[in-house]
Amino acid sequence: MWLKLRRFNKIILQNSSSQKYLFTYKWLIQFVFVISLLWLVTLIKEIMKFDDNIEILNQFRILVLISGAIFITWFVLKALLSPELFRGFSSELRPIGELKKETQDEKKPELLSEKEKSLKNLRDYMMREEPYLDPSLSVKDLALQLNMSSRELSVLINQEMGIHFFDLVNQYRIEKAKQMLADPKHQNTTIQEIFFDVGFNSKTPFNTAFKKHTGTTPTRFRKELNDSAV
Repeated sequence: MWLKLRRFNKIILQNSSSQKYLFTYKWLIQFVFVISLLWLVTLIKEIMKFDDNIEILNQFRILVLISGAIFITWFVLKALLSPELFRGFSSELRPIGELKKETQDEKKPELLSEKEKSLKNLRDYMMREEPYLDPSLSVKDLALQLNMSSRELSVLINQEMGIHFFDLVNQYRIEKAKQMLADPKHQNTTIQEIFFDVGFNSKTPFNTAFKKHTGTTPTRFRKELNDSAV
């Protein structure tokens, strides 16, 4: 189960730039942990059957019933409040590592120039058209815009560029945010407005990505720019 979750996390990072799928992954981790805990309590209860202490056994039964009721309530509330959790990826998607054997022929010398051309086209398109501003941009969406297959684009990004699609898109978003923070025309634009403009849906993922790529927070980055301009 844990291996399946790790596989799912790889698929998310390689195919989507949306934060909601990472939220789904974190929820699945919580779900599996709670299920494992319930299984452990149930196992202990079954072992207690071999003990003559009926009082302790009854206490474990009550604990199992209460835990089960809490779990069902939690699950239903999650389903009602966050229905997007149950809209997953296509089951046909696979991590890039599983496609390596299928792409060995792409490593032939005669195709190297074609790869370089594809990489240049990708970088030029990202800079020119700024598709990363779409908060729900996926590999499939970008592949359609570039007239490539999703598989071809995934392999190009993950193997040739050595980066996940999720991180690649965030790099462009953060660079765009840095430009806006440094632009005098946006000196009155709030941080919230900026992270929405560059493709983020909330402040926390934006701050996390910004610090990862710059080593500082957006607020401090802007302050340092203003201080140096004085």
